[in-house]
Amino acid sequence: MHRQNNKRGLELNPDNSIVLNNIGLAYYGTDQLDSASRFFQRVMRVNPENPYAANNLGLVFHKMKKLDSAMAYFTKALGIKKDLESAQNNIGRLLYEKKDYDGAKYYFRNLVEAHPENMQALSNLELVFKQTDQFDSVVYYYTRSMQKGVVSTSMFNNLGRLYFTSEKFDEASRWYNMAIKHDSTNPVAFYNLGTVFANLQHLDSAVAMYKKSLKLDPGYFTANLNLGVAYHDQKQYDSAIAYFRNAILINPKENVPYYYLAQSYAKNNKPEDALRYLEQALQRGYNLYEYIIAESDLDSIRKYPAYKAMMKKYFPKKYKPEDDD
Repeated sequence: MHRQNNKRGLELNPDNSIVLNNIGLAYYGTDQLDSASRFFQRVMRVNPENPYAANNLGLVFHKMKKLDSAMAYFTKALGIKKDLESAQNNIGRLLYEKKDYDGAKYYFRNLVEAHPENMQALSNLELVFKQTDQFDSVVYYYTRSMQKGVVSTSMFNNLGRLYFTSEKFDEASRWYNMAIKHDSTNPVAFYNLGTVFANLQHLDSAVAMYKKSLKLDPGYFTANLNLGVAYHDQKQYDSAIAYFRNAILINPKENVPYYYLAQSYAKNNKPEDALRYLEQALQRGYNLYEYIIAESDLDSIRKYPAYKAMMKKYFPKKYKPEDDD
């Protein structure tokens, strides 16, 4: 419908910059980059001072990995419209990819200071500060935005994640609870709080949080996966198997739930199922040989010829029979 409307608009006014730009964006969204570029360039011919077309051309060249051209168009867009937030973000991202962290920091920080509500810029600034181990600076800019009246569930979740990765679990828990208080329908906040409890080995509480998350979003892959892990750690293998199977239904290409299923079936005295799912994990690219040989939950299946054949097949240069002892 949108394409038909754009086509009709173009027939009525072939030089309509808005319509040309929208068609370019439609092509860009489907990765038809040459066509997208053609329409954005038409906008620039009609109006060389159109900052949005220049910025969009930068996005096209960025996706084409033509980084110098991308930077030229992002810079042009910003020269035309100095407060264009998307162009500032895009320049910062490009500099970040080039590992010019000081340059990226400059753009993201300026953007956040002018627009404390810009969550994309905050997240990007977080990435830069993480690369330079400036944890306190990340926290400063999040709390500064909150002091400016910007409050959101994602902000609370992001702060919780920062403290979680620093293993400051009490602080992480505090921010995740604030996220839940701010929006009790947010499945990510309950899941995040579950990860804190799991790391503290408070497994009953972890299970409760993961279940609340899944009640809000039954298709949440990592919540299904981690609930399976929590049940496995509680030796409730049937329940673990059920949630690992859910995770597979949601994302059948991901290898980790197959590997976890192998462990739960092995502990549940079902070696044939354990071997079947271990091979399916390996077929899907699970390649952490050192984890496999160190995993005590798989000890019961190492004596089987099928296990030894698998190790020889998938790890011909690493496998040694003595690794099974």
